[in-house]
Amino acid sequence: LPGGQGGCIRNRGSLALASVTLRQCRAQFGGAIANLAGAALDIVNSTLSGNTAADQGGALRNDNGATFSIRNTTLAA
Repeated sequence: LPGGQGGCIRNRGSLALASVTLRQCRAQFGGAIANLAGAALDIVNSTLSGNTAADQGGALRNDNGATFSIRNTTLAA
């Protein structure tokens, strides 16, 4: 797996995702998404599937001090 954080998305600010599919993303931390300290993330009506992290957060890694909400979204291996 590649190093770093967020195989598809590395969020450092405010991000809203609606009706997206993130699939087969890979990273050391946060296979699909790394939500970094101080960031805000909102995911709705989406699918995160088949994502892989070597260490933490196959679909999503949320750092201390970051916030997130997930609604009507599928998280699958």
